[in-house]
Amino acid sequence: MSLSDKELRVYSGEHLLYEIEMMLDVLQVDTSNLPPRFRGNMTVELFGLHLRNLITFLYPTRNQQDTDVYARDYFSDKGEWERIAPPLSATLDTARRRANKELGHLTTERIDGFQDRKKWGIASLTEEIVPILQLFCSSANKLKLDDSVAQLVSPSGFHLRRAVEV
Repeated sequence: MSLSDKELRVYSGEHLLYEIEMMLDVLQVDTSNLPPRFRGNMTVELFGLHLRNLITFLYPTRNQQDTDVYARDYFSDKGEWERIAPPLSATLDTARRRANKELGHLTTERIDGFQDRKKWGIASLTEEIVPILQLFCSSANKLKLDDSVAQLVSPSGFHLRRAVEV
């Protein structure tokens, strides 16, 4: 990726901010007027898609494209994020794999029925990724990262108002 500091700042203020907002906002939406199955599916799909995008932003896979933007792009030393980021947890890795398999396409690897292991644990996954996003924001080059991103995930800006477990 060869965006200038200014281009990265603008990008983060629109696209990175959007991914974080969407992941967090799904927890805030009043869906009580929707049919229960649709409500659950909508919540999982919205959350899973944006969570997957953020996990891959923070922890790129081997399938990287020249046009992809990653957390490391927001550091003057591209290796700094890899040195300071906590290891990818098993729960976040599993969530990314589930999103790829269950939300990305039809596959026999989808979980059948209504088993407990089919639940996503949205509140706990959010509580796990937000501190990583906070570390990213506090460590990234301030010339490259829009202030709105750091404000959104700051301890004073982030509030998990409602635990949703679907």
